[in-house]
Amino acid sequence: MIQELVKQRSLLLKEYEHERQQFQRMTENMGVRRRVKSGLCWFPLRVGRSFFNSLDQLVLEVERIEDTEVEHQFEPGKPVTFFQQDASEMLHYMRFVGQISFVEENRMVIIIPNSDAAVQVQNADRVGVQLYLDEYTYRLMFDALDRVLNAKEGRLAEQGNRAVVRPVCPDHRGALPGPGAPVHDHQRAPVHRGPGPRHGHPRPRPAALPGGNGPAVPPHLPGPQRGPAADQTGGPGRRGGHRALRQADVSPGGYPRKPGSRPQ
Repeated sequence: MIQELVKQRSLLLKEYEHERQQFQRMTENMGVRRRVKSGLCWFPLRVGRSFFNSLDQLVLEVERIEDTEVEHQFEPGKPVTFFQQDASEMLHYMRFVGQISFVEENRMVIIIPNSDAAVQVQNADRVGVQLYLDEYTYRLMFDALDRVLNAKEGRLAEQGNRAVVRPVCPDHRGALPGPGAPVHDHQRAPVHRGPGPRHGHPRPRPAALPGGNGPAVPPHLPGPQRGPAADQTGGPGRRGGHRALRQADVSPGGYPRKPGSRPQ
């Protein structure tokens, strides 16, 4: 079970790296101006002060100074990344990810990981910020796998160390045989399904009523009734008996006639 979880985490990491690289290539191919017009990027920025908010989080205040009429897609909680444009208009992304804490018109407050990140942004020239790949779902999945893999005791450790339980056969004779397991005689016996068209036998026709050509009345059609009225209509009454249907009570198709109707 542990090996399966380790393999699952490795595959998840590959998927995350692929998504991140694909997102980075897509944003680079769009160009800065196109991203700004799409509302995905603010460039250039006026970087303000860094401070601790009411939740004791280190935040950095930024403001866009161009294309202020463009509607943006920045919202609280979304991840962002900073970049710097050099003289040759090449972009250099900073190696940390922030999270939007507050947005108001052209002003935004971003949560940053540490003071070094704040100094890096404040000392950069022609700096911009753009939306980043949402890593929240990946973080939840990585956290869940790591908690199970690193658990030493308790329910998480049981989940990580338990063996794969095979389903039990309907006849309660044991677990379903796996690949290479011996097959017993009772497992080789064919299942009797009865005669039918799938086995090359014609399906038997319903027996006809005495004195008539129609099929027998299906037993589920006369609905169960209780009380004295059931003794008069043929349903199960207090005495538990059934009254036999007469030929006059049955239509040529084999179904009970409606009360009050007469045979033709």
